[in-house]
Parts: sequence; C-alpha cells; structure tokens
Amino acid sequence: MKSILQNKMKQNDIDFLAREKFQNRIQKGMIGPGSDTWGLPDREEIISNDTPLQRYFSGVLFPEKEKVTTQDEEDTASLQSNSEIADPEPNESTEAESEEEQDKPQSSSESEADKISKTNFFPTNIGLSVCVPKETAEFDVIFSFGLYHQPKNKDIKIKINEQGYRSFFEEKHIPYGFPFKDILKYEDGFMFLERPLKGFAGGKGKQRSGEYKQFDEFKRISNLKDSSAQYYIDRLDRLISQSRVWKRVDYEIQKTIPVQSTENPTSLNIESETNKGTDIGYNMRVIEQGNRKFIKVQLVNLSEKQSQKRFSNKNENLNLKSIFQAEIKVNSVHFLPFENHSPRSKDFQDDEAKELDFIYRSINNYSIGHNCSTYWDESHTEIKTTFLPVQDVKDTVNTFSKEDKKLNRALDVKNLSVWGLNQNDLIEHLDYFIAQYSDWIEKQKELNSKENTENQKIGKDIIDRQEANLNRLNKNIKLLQDEDVLRAFRIANTAMYIQLITSNDDDFAITEKELKDASKENLDSLNFFENYDAEKRVRNGKIDFVPAYRPFQLAFLLLSIDGIVNPESQSRNNIVDLIWFPTGGGKTEAYLAVAALTIAFRRLNNETGFEGTSVIMRYTLRLLTAQQFERASRLITALEFLRKQKEFSNDLKDEPISIGLWVGMGSTPNDIKGAKSQIRKIENECNKKNGNPEEQNSFQISSCPWCGTKLITPYTTKSGNVVWKSGFSHSKKEGFIMKCNNEA
Repeated sequence: MKSILQNKMKQNDIDFLAREKFQNRIQKGMIGPGSDTWGLPDREEIISNDTPLQRYFSGVLFPEKEKVTTQDEEDTASLQSNSEIADPEPNESTEAESEEEQDKPQSSSESEADKISKTNFFPTNIGLSVCVPKETAEFDVIFSFGLYHQPKNKDIKIKINEQGYRSFFEEKHIPYGFPFKDILKYEDGFMFLERPLKGFAGGKGKQRSGEYKQFDEFKRISNLKDSSAQYYIDRLDRLISQSRVWKRVDYEIQKTIPVQSTENPTSLNIESETNKGTDIGYNMRVIEQGNRKFIKVQLVNLSEKQSQKRFSNKNENLNLKSIFQAEIKVNSVHFLPFENHSPRSKDFQDDEAKELDFIYRSINNYSIGHNCSTYWDESHTEIKTTFLPVQDVKDTVNTFSKEDKKLNRALDVKNLSVWGLNQNDLIEHLDYFIAQYSDWIEKQKELNSKENTENQKIGKDIIDRQEANLNRLNKNIKLLQDEDVLRAFRIANTAMYIQLITSNDDDFAITEKELKDASKENLDSLNFFENYDAEKRVRNGKIDFVPAYRPFQLAFLLLSIDGIVNPESQSRNNIVDLIWFPTGGGKTEAYLAVAALTIAFRRLNNETGFEGTSVIMRYTLRLLTAQQFERASRLITALEFLRKQKEFSNDLKDEPISIGLWVGMGSTPNDIKGAKSQIRKIENECNKKNGNPEEQNSFQISSCPWCGTKLITPYTTKSGNVVWKSGFSHSKKEGFIMKCNNEA
C-alpha cells in the first residue's frame, strides 16, 4: 500500500511539472516575455523578426486612438471604430464612446473585413477590485510591465560561451580570417557588436556589399570545416543578420497609495529615454458600503494618442507606446471576501451572474478583474491581475454506488435493449432512477429554506427549473407504455450497446490495425453481441469497460423522448436541451443515444417518408469534426448492422442507414471527380514497389469504424508477395464507395 501511494504521489508530481511547463510555454508565447532565444534574461528579452505587437496579443495596453476630424479620416478609421475599450462597470466615463458615436447608423451591407475589424479590442487599461475594512487608509501596490524599443548595436547581445566566441579568431584553422574582429566583443557570457557593419545588407534588388559580403565569405562551410567555429556560426549569423530587433525594458514600480478616489489618472512618471512620449498611470475608485470599502485600481496607458490610420501592429510608434505584460499587484493583511451585496451585484450583475454567485456561495471571492482576470494567494494577503488564469478542476463523479443494484440496473444499457428487462420492469427501474433525482431536489428545497430571503428567491428559481425537468422525465417514461415508442427505445439502446462494444473491444474499432492483425471472428454475429460479457473479455488484466450509461446520459435520452415521438410537443418546438459537462465526461454518447432514437423511431413509425437526413451535427473545430464523425460512424454502422438482421428488418426498413460529412475541400474531396482523382493517386502508390499510399489518403476515414482494419493496408497474397490493398474504389455500377478490407 505504501508503495502504491508513493508511486501515485510521484505521478502527481510529474503531472504537475508537465502542466506547469505547458502553462509557462503558453505564457511566454501569448503574453511574454521569453518567447525568443537570444539567451538573455526574460526581463531584457530581445525579439527578432517580429514587432512586439505581432508577437504578443494578450497583456497589452494600447495608447488611446486619436479622434478623427475629417470625413476622409472617419471613413478610414471606421473599420476599427467599435469596442475599443469595454469597462465591465457601466456609468463610468473612462474610455467610453460618446453618445453621438454610439448612435451613428451602421451600414446594412458590411464586408467581411468590416465585420472582423469591428471585433478588434484595443484595451487602454486593466484593473482589479478588492474589498477592505472601512478604516483602511492605504495599501501597497506594485505596478509592473515591459516597454520595447529598438536598441543600439552594443545592446543587442546573444548568449555564447567564451570558447565559442574565441573560435571565430582561430586563424590557423580558418583560411579566410574573421573580417571585423575589432568590433565583435564578449562580456559576461554574451557576444555583441560595437557598431553596425559597413556596407549593404542586401535586399531590394541590391547585392550584399562591404563587411556583409566579407562575412558571407567567412561563414562558408568550406572555410570553417576544420574549425570549431562551424558549431557557433549560427549565433554570430543571427547577431549580424538582424536588421531590426526590439529589446525589452522591465519596470516595477512600488507605491503606497492612499485609499481615496482620483478624479484623473495619476502618472507614474516612468521617464523613458528609449520610449519618449510613453507614459502610464493609475486610477482609483472607492465606494464605501456599511463597514467595508470596495476599491478599484486601474493601470492606464497615458501615452500620446495614436492616429487611427496608423493603428497597425507593424507601426513602430504604436509598438513604442504600447505597454506589455501589464500587471497590478496589491498587498494587504486586511482583504475581505466579496459578498452577494457588493457593488458588483447591486450595480451591474445580471440574473445569470447572481445564480453563479449563489451556486458558488461557499467559495470566497477576493477580487474582480477588469479587462483581465485576478489571482490571490492562499493567505489572501496578495492579489494580482493575470491574463492567464489557472484553476485545477477536479474530476466530476459520474457513477452511483455499486450498493444500489436497482439503480445500476437502470443504467445498464443492455437492460434497456431488446435483450433486456420486460416492459414493466424496465419502466419500474426508470421510475426508480428518476425518483433519486426527485429525492435530491427535495434535499435542495430543505437546504434552500435555510438561506436568507434573497438567496431563497434565487434558489427557488433554480429548483423550479429542476422540477420542470423532473415533470418532463416522468411524462416521458409514461410514453414507453406505447409499443412503438418502446420498440424504438429498445432498438436505439441495442445500437448504443453494440457501438459501446465496437468502440472498446480489442477485436473491433478501438484501435486501427493492419489486415494481418485484424480479427476474423464474431464480427458479423448478432448472437455474439447478445451474449457479450464485458467482465470476461479483459485487456492487460483489466476490465475494458462497463457498458452502462452515466446518469446524465440516460437523463438526456429520457428528456428527449417526447420531442422525438411527438411533432407537436412543447419540448420539440420550444426547448433546446444543453449538455453542460467537462471534456471526456461522455457528452458524445448522450447525444448519440438521442440520434439513435430519432433514426429508429422515424423508420419504425413511417412506412414512407423516413428517407433523407434525420440528424445534423455541427462542430466549430475541424479536428473535432473528424473525431466526432468517426465516433458517430460507429453508431451508424451498429444501426445498419441491426437493419440487416431479420429481427429488425421490418422496423428499420430497406433503405440503408448512412452517414455523410461536409467539411470543405481543404480536408477531403468535395465531389466524385475529386474523389476519383484521389483514388487514382492511392492506386498508383499501391502499385509502386516502394510506394506509400497512406500519405495520399485525404478521405476522413482511415480505418473501418466496425473492426478497425485500415482502409489502406499491406496484405500477403497466396504466392507470398506483400502488396497494398485499398478500400476506396469507384465504378459506374456502385459509384464511389469505402469498403472494409477485412472480408469477415
């Protein structure tokens, strides 16, 4: 037991370090500093090949845009006119648009460029709000940020060891000696040039000349082949080749600030020699309420206004006057948690926000971020802004105790299938399942009665919705007394049961496999699925899976019955049911079950008119689309498998049950002509001696969704030759088809 715990703790440490490394990489890439590789400390970061605004797109405070004065300027600037600053609190004048600007009519025929540019967000400030006792007179604040400028040569440094630096001067090993040794210097582990090279660096149709040309001669491979300089020349090349780099200057300003509202932003007087015209300041707003003070501190870019026509991330002046990696950190031993009656709740909290505060009322909230998020330490003595909030989200429990056997029998998918419980027992078990939800609601009522008056009202609104869903569930279970509805329900669950097996059993589609490794048994046997025993089919000494619903999956299926079987029902026409659950929790199985019931009932209940599209699934991410299409394909093959069995042929009719995909020609051919062309490319590679036809597969399916056999796979002929076999084909008789290479 001790060894198991030690191993678990060790794995937790590894997981933590992996997450921290990933988080830091995101921080460096999106917000900075530290995304480039010159070897300098992050606070002195050098950025090459980009401007800072091209490199970083979060944690930036922009200078205010200059208001347009002419019609021509207004037309030019209109592309970026909306949503320049969105302060979370209304009725504040800071950075707000004028009423005249808000009331300007918008064109009814905007271009895509117009629409996209209007979503641009150029914040000029960030802030945080905290709560302290009324008697608090001052507290400590640290404002930190970075400014970037284009440095002089001697400030552009790259890390190198002394041996590497000296390798460039090894005259005896280098035929063509280093051409400008007097200006290449080394100091404290860094190499730099005292002045720019003389000559032309190339480009714009001109050849390199002067010292640039001399350096080209020096760095030739043939010149350095006998010198260790060949291992360091890339760093010197980088130092010389960068015609335009940006260097960061780190700022950290500590102040003890009196707790009182300011009429105008107070400048921090950074007095930068490299970023002239750049200034930053702070605002404070204080609201007293009872024995508390609510304090809002803002960090504001006070730099010279920039022309809207030149508000581009490539513009040098805009980069000089933008504030990067902005952060506010406040320290006090007197921070108090916010309560539901804070100004935030009273002034601008909507009903949803009130409900969220109510649901998480046991968790203290010590700050609110404005244009950013906030973080506080465990002792609640330090609060700071952040653009990359992090929260360790615990796993959500999906299962009930095994002690409640009746409840677990209700969740067993096989018990709901054609091989499961009889009608009376099935309805009885489902009633029992819903009764547990009813009992839980009663407990919520009891808990809510102990809340204050305002919380009781919010809690009652939530409970009312729970009871509305409870009524829907009870009503829908009664619909299973109808023989057609029950039959469709059983068929849907039979298909779900089979697809759970094909998605998790080694002999089926859980893994892609070559034809030689594919199973040849049980792939076309209804009897095999009827008698399937998950506990006996083990992998690596562990039970593969339990073919059972999680509670929310079954509830979602039951909630949907009325909307599927009754075209006139309120739930079909007036309600959209949303599954809100963490990634990996089983949302896909929940909606696949609803899809299966839709297809089954539509075919069972209609002699004609069941053809065509029954279900549409839409995804916003292409990678997710491909993965979900693959998972949905397993359900469709399960339904089609059932349709071909005598026991289900009358229910599911003669028309094949199929699935299609529309993702655009960037991912897969859009028409038969394109598909035929792709098939020819695959076949040509199959016929080559050392061909690689898998690289030519642009179709979204790479393996059989039933048994996992690859659709392009090598196999051995009777004569002993190994050749490629493709499951993609086209003919006048059959058209374009994908066929599993596994004849079983």
